[in-house]
Amino acid sequence: MWITRTVLNEYLDVLTKILSIAAILLVAAQFMFGVTIFANRTGELTDRFTDNVLPLVVIADAGTAEMNQAIVSNDPAAFELSVENLVETEKLYGKLISGVDAAEALIRCHSSYFCTVDSYRDFEQVIRRFWYTFRIAIIKQRGNLLPKQFGAMIEAEAARILNAEREAGRLPK
Repeated sequence: MWITRTVLNEYLDVLTKILSIAAILLVAAQFMFGVTIFANRTGELTDRFTDNVLPLVVIADAGTAEMNQAIVSNDPAAFELSVENLVETEKLYGKLISGVDAAEALIRCHSSYFCTVDSYRDFEQVIRRFWYTFRIAIIKQRGNLLPKQFGAMIEAEAARILNAEREAGRLPK
């Protein structure tokens, strides 16, 4: 039983219509739910990360005399207190919230099958430093007008990065 050219054309017409409708539904779903499927959002996410997270890491790297003294004396409690003071005196709470949102968007995209971020490894150290510097201020904001899971994604990713660095021998265990 051979398929005639007319029957084949009918099947192709139906298949074309099905694919067209599926494409329209996909675009509508992406628009309605704010999800981008199979997208490379490197530019958008890295710009947002650079604008919101890097300035905070630079501020933390400059530190304060109290932060530096706490690091030299290996006193984690004093370091956390000095970070809290830095966040309060410099009024960084809003910037921290923006930084957490930007970093989590980058992490979420990287961990998704439908989104990619080129050279994600370039951001790993900044994510780790951001979390381990400002974690006390971020954790204190949880449940305080912010979700209880605020910053949890960065916390998990920073721990993963830290463990990978230790396993590779780049950081002491």
